[in-house]
Amino acid sequence: MSTVAGGQENNTSRSQLGLLFLAVFIDLLGFGIIIPLLPFFAVELGASPFVYTTLAASYSIMQFIFSPLWGKISDRVGRRPIILIGIFGSFLGFLLFGLSYELWMLFASRIIAGVFTAATLTTAQAYIADSSPPQKRAAAFGMLGVAFGLGFAFGPVIGGFLSTIPFLGMSSFALPSFFAAGLSLINLVGAFIWLPESLSEDLKGKTQSRKHSLSLTELSKIRSYPNVSLIIASFALITFAFSGFEVIFALFANQVNPSIQAESIGYILGYVGLIVILGQGAIIRPMVVKFGEKNTIFTGLMLTGVGLFLLTLTNSLFSIFLAMTPLALGVSLSNPALNSALSKSVPRDQQGSVLGTNQGISSLMRIIGPLFAGALFEVDYRFPFVASALLLILVALLLLRSLQLVDALEETWGIPQLAPDSTREQGYDI
Repeated sequence: MSTVAGGQENNTSRSQLGLLFLAVFIDLLGFGIIIPLLPFFAVELGASPFVYTTLAASYSIMQFIFSPLWGKISDRVGRRPIILIGIFGSFLGFLLFGLSYELWMLFASRIIAGVFTAATLTTAQAYIADSSPPQKRAAAFGMLGVAFGLGFAFGPVIGGFLSTIPFLGMSSFALPSFFAAGLSLINLVGAFIWLPESLSEDLKGKTQSRKHSLSLTELSKIRSYPNVSLIIASFALITFAFSGFEVIFALFANQVNPSIQAESIGYILGYVGLIVILGQGAIIRPMVVKFGEKNTIFTGLMLTGVGLFLLTLTNSLFSIFLAMTPLALGVSLSNPALNSALSKSVPRDQQGSVLGTNQGISSLMRIIGPLFAGALFEVDYRFPFVASALLLILVALLLLRSLQLVDALEETWGIPQLAPDSTREQGYDI
């Protein structure tokens, strides 16, 4: 009898997570649709490169501020209402984006998007923690990563394509944003009807969400663990470099060839997304098993740096595609391996606080990085990529020289040594 009950519980959990996956995927698909449009729309409304990067950073600022707040609210009232509020806010943000005819309206749309996407994504992580047992939680978070990967792979392609279709005499950016708003509205209705609450009534007001904010206590604590300060500092520099690249890339490509507009950017970003999915889904696991995490991290960072350098030499759309290949493959290798190395460098009961501290620092870098890239871009459109490439190669060499990954994990934190076939459970899914 207990077996049947357990099977029913597992089926319910899988059903909940499947519905959550669909909700997050649709939300991120809408976000991906906007990515290739934003720089061109901002410039059309009179933004300079630095003002545009400020616009992009406003989204990250709102996420940094509101992620921990939404997490605390969801602990009190439940996950489902906060996810519904987040999806509805995404709908409003996309709608205002399409209706924008002045720069301040575009800023307002991105601020709204940052506030409410923070609600959806932060609460989705808590929903997974509620709905999955500890031994299956890594795989469940991997599923959330798949939603990210697919949304960012297909969203830009859809957005770029729709920007070429005339729509009621409005801006070429109106139809894609209205399409994204329509997806959010469908998502809202579907989640309202089918997505159940994951937090039981007796736990409301008692659950503690994972912290994403920074504190001096947490910062001082990480210094007591080997590797952790080095890995977190590396994460910060990598996020600083790569977030600047992400935001400024479309304007850079347009400088390389003025015929490159939102449609081409969408195809390039879709290509990058597919390579990342391939790298994290098929390449990183055997590479870590054969060469180890440190060598995988080093290879990934060097490939990313080489890709950024190659971008500065491009003069056509085809050459940009070529340069993006090592860059995307490098990202797919370095980030998951670094996450895994960080999680193995602390005892299990401290992983939440350390990973939360890392997330908080990374969020700050996503604000500072684009602003720095925008300032460099106004001097020379190639400077952000040269600076990012040098920084990533420097970090790669520093990690190769200094990072000490302990194979006998049981001797440090009492964590049994991983078998090769368990690598997938340690964060190597997208």
